[in-house]
Amino acid sequence: QDNCPYCRIVRLESSNARSIYENAHFIAFAPYFSQVPFEIWFIPKAHVSHLGAMSDEMLHSLGAAIRHVLSGLETVLASPAYNYMFFQLLQDDSYHLNLRLQPVTSKMAGFEKNTDIFINTMPPEKAAEYLNNGISEQKVH
Repeated sequence: QDNCPYCRIVRLESSNARSIYENAHFIAFAPYFSQVPFEIWFIPKAHVSHLGAMSDEMLHSLGAAIRHVLSGLETVLASPAYNYMFFQLLQDDSYHLNLRLQPVTSKMAGFEKNTDIFINTMPPEKAAEYLNNGISEQKVH
């Protein structure tokens, strides 16, 4: 859809310095405005509004993307705890499904809690580089 910001994000984030994984149906990347170190977004390339609207092939592609990213996190961050967030709307086709993974690498403190402004000491380009290198090293062993 022309006016969908997530469709635009898919086009902009594909194959850039923050890109971590891409297959036929999904991209995974470290977002420019990540709230925590090593935050990863998974966005379907097709405009779908919820998981139930995805084909089996798309669901398998999502699983492959998640598996790839988690293998990098295991290597680089020694299997951290993490939170998944699913953003979807069942009744609104104008919304674009997106999933976010936030490793627990730091604690939200008073500044973040009081201002809703997040301090992230890990630039997303550097996080993507570390993850991509960790995944490459894992394949060598």
